[in-house]
Amino acid sequence: MIRANMKKGLLHFSPFVVILFLLIGGCSTERDATQAEGTEIDIEALQEAITVGEWQITVYETNDVDFVIHYQGYVFTFNGEGVVGAATSNTVISGAWSVIDGANGNGLKGKAVEFRLFFAGPDIFRALTQGWEVKSQTENRLELVCKDSDQVLTTLVFESL
Repeated sequence: MIRANMKKGLLHFSPFVVILFLLIGGCSTERDATQAEGTEIDIEALQEAITVGEWQITVYETNDVDFVIHYQGYVFTFNGEGVVGAATSNTVISGAWSVIDGANGNGLKGKAVEFRLFFAGPDIFRALTQGWEVKSQTENRLELVCKDSDQVLTTLVFESL
């Protein structure tokens, strides 16, 4: 039921907005202790896993302050064309997602792999709009981190349902 509602409610983003989103990111992407040297992120496996099934946010915290309550009840789906949907029984929010490989000369320092999210609104979803460094990934869990210019670390974890 939720999946059917999401397909009806997905917004179409102009190519300009999507390209702008793909070119800019909000967090430092310099590899540090968050993605240890030698940690290999399999980008193809990540893209394949995230597009299968439904996901939920299980961790979203900054400086030990937990914000996950704002996303409880939302089911996220990621399609292979870069559209992410978040739905409850009566709300559908859509955005964009992509994976950027720093090893391919995309301007990311330290060759970090970046998972980018973009939501135009509402505000609580705009907070997710970042270029998140991929800390770890399995077929059932994606752990992302973001360190701002003040070195404040934010952690975001998606787990499959």
